[in-house]
Amino acid sequence: MQLMNPFSIILVCIIGYIMYVSKDEKTCYINFLILTIVINALYMQGYFVYIGGNERPYDLVMNIFFTLISINYFRKYISEVHFKTFTWAGLFFLSIFLGLVYFTIDPFHGYVVYSTVGYSWDDYAAGANVEGLPVLHYGTIFFALMYFLEGLLSVVIIRDKLTIDDYQYITGKVIKFLYILFFYGIFEFIIKNFINNQILFTLIGGLLGTGSSTYTASMERGSFEALQGFSREPSHYVFSLFLFLTFIFVKEQYLSRKPFFKREVLTIIITFLIMLLSGSFAALIYIFSFLCMLIAYKLAFLSKKKRFVFYVALFISILGGIAYLATVGLDDDSYLGRRINASFLVLSLLSTDGLRGVGGLSSALPRFMSIYETGLDFLDRPLLGVGLSVESCHSGWMTFLSYTGLLGVYLWFKMLFAEENYDKLLVLFFLIIPHILVGIWLWIITLPSIFIVMMLRRDFLIKSTRNR
Repeated sequence: MQLMNPFSIILVCIIGYIMYVSKDEKTCYINFLILTIVINALYMQGYFVYIGGNERPYDLVMNIFFTLISINYFRKYISEVHFKTFTWAGLFFLSIFLGLVYFTIDPFHGYVVYSTVGYSWDDYAAGANVEGLPVLHYGTIFFALMYFLEGLLSVVIIRDKLTIDDYQYITGKVIKFLYILFFYGIFEFIIKNFINNQILFTLIGGLLGTGSSTYTASMERGSFEALQGFSREPSHYVFSLFLFLTFIFVKEQYLSRKPFFKREVLTIIITFLIMLLSGSFAALIYIFSFLCMLIAYKLAFLSKKKRFVFYVALFISILGGIAYLATVGLDDDSYLGRRINASFLVLSLLSTDGLRGVGGLSSALPRFMSIYETGLDFLDRPLLGVGLSVESCHSGWMTFLSYTGLLGVYLWFKMLFAEENYDKLLVLFFLIIPHILVGIWLWIITLPSIFIVMMLRRDFLIKSTRNR
């Protein structure tokens, strides 16, 4: 296991170059903001450095460095921070502390999968005994607190110190870099399906490093090989593409109030195709969420009568679609058809206790079981949660609730929305719906998501309209 990889050296050089060419602190902050968003959005496999017997991923190291940059920039404006933001942030961190104290005094009574025994919902679903007594994982707690601190600093600085012109500049740069995901997806599909899988594994592994979270073998998803981009899993790659499309939407439509050009429409259509070809079940959720964002934005400019007609038609269509899937189902010969049908079957059986050890339902079984079991544990301690770092599952929001409880989630949103009038419907489709059944809880609180939420402000929409 090598200490660092070629891209680790490249990233260090990029960091040094930015520090050298940045003419002032704000320019330095914006440049590092762009770099951190891109590194987080790529969700790269491999590792930046191997230290202490652990692989430290690129996004974690970049976020630690960006937190230090943010602290340095923030210290000049600490006296200008809105009192409400600090108050809600302080209460949020207090709720986390109370949750840890509560767990220490009265640990959760029961067994969990994420414990000293191991972390494998797949093994649990197959019937293996991988449960253990709940414990606090202090490494996870430390990094979680670092991400929470970065989130607070980002909310304050991005909201209060950046202008709409800064937003448009940053999103423009991010989109240019994230086009890498778009072109690489096409390249990966051709290489994996028509040339040679191993060539790509060798090249990416040699650049980013190979470790415990690196794919080194192909995965068939239906008639094609799965696509993973630079990330660990196809679902991670699909979320990266979802971020890419959201940045395009926010810059070109929400901030600039311009219609999509033909190039952007073609980019969206091809990106949808790449997401479907990736073989990730999450692709359907992210595509649905993105389309809902576009529809919600367009509806804001329609008359009340037209909006009502649209909502009625949409409601009938959704009910019809659910009824069809529940009664007829999809073609089991297709990968996504099998996944969707298996998901419906698992959902219908979750109320029983006989799922464990069933098998034969692909990864739909452990995913839904993890959400279901973690949800039951959360309901035992809904206010403060089971405990930060104790139990996680295949749902970003269920894990967040398990970690922080309803109180922590409430205070986190109060901190985010303390000072501005945000477009809550777009926030719903971007930040909440995509992470209910899939995703990682960190995707909710890391920089790309926070930056996009900070742009979904109604006052910015009004200003961009006046500027036209």
